Amino acid sequence: MAKRTNWERLLRELGQAVIDSAVDQIHEYAEEDNSGRRTARIGGYEWPVPPIRTRPSNRESPRRRQEEPKKPTSYSVLEVADGASFEVCAAAHKALSKRYHPDVAGGDAKKMSEVNAAFDKIKKANKHS
Repeated sequence: MAKRTNWERLLRELGQAVIDSAVDQIHEYAEEDNSGRRTARIGGYEWPVPPIRTRPSNRESPRRRQEEPKKPTSYSVLEVADGASFEVCAAAHKALSKRYHPDVAGGDAKKMSEVNAAFDKIKKANKHS
């Protein structure tokens, strides 16, 4: 039974796409006569043109999943250029460890753990290469 409903939904969406395409084509050929009535002459027939309706684009759709903010890279956490050498990363880790160590006045334990995790990631990648 579920397959049938999927087919019905697919046909309904396809039918709506065909209707939308035809309406767009009618609007493309539409002309306004003296009385202000908009008509389109297609295939020898004169068709009344419905008012243009606005459809939300995919970007404006409320159902679209919100993009998550990008996580900082290990290099940006260590405040060095992307792809910096291991020695530069080690020196940056040492300097940031002195700055953010919890035992130092003004230290930040959370930032220190981020710095350590970023350096461990770079160290592991350096060990395997």
